[in-house]
Amino acid sequence: MALAWITQVKNDSNVTLTLLQNDPSKHPVCNGHQFGPDEPIRVPPGATMDFSWFVIPWKDSGRLLVKGPNGAVTWQVGPFVDINTDTLQGRAPGVAPQNIKLGDRGGPLTADQIEFQLHATNTGITFVPKGAGVGNVFGWTVKLVATVFGAFF
Repeated sequence: MALAWITQVKNDSNVTLTLLQNDPSKHPVCNGHQFGPDEPIRVPPGATMDFSWFVIPWKDSGRLLVKGPNGAVTWQVGPFVDINTDTLQGRAPGVAPQNIKLGDRGGPLTADQIEFQLHATNTGITFVPKGAGVGNVFGWTVKLVATVFGAFF
């Protein structure tokens, strides 16, 4: 089981990002403020915000909604592609889902901890893995700027 965390949001676009997260037990904290379920997190152009407890929710337990001026993308973690693989999945209306493989599913008492920086530019969003999760060593950047984000900014 993978847990995907956002530890930083960097907005190098020219629009404000709005993030809404509604995990039932883990709520983002930034600068001493804990955001409640679906309390808007606004990241203005040029800003970088550091977070703790900002989990990308597991499917059927919540979602992370990232809004820009031309649409929104919903993010969740789960076994979307096959039952043995945990995946970070982004979905936008009318567009095929995009998947980032996080690792093997593992057992209920094991959890890979994967930290990401969410980096927004005028061409899309990049999920940049930070450090190494348990059992995962990432030396790559996952860049999702194709169809899902083509109309996002």
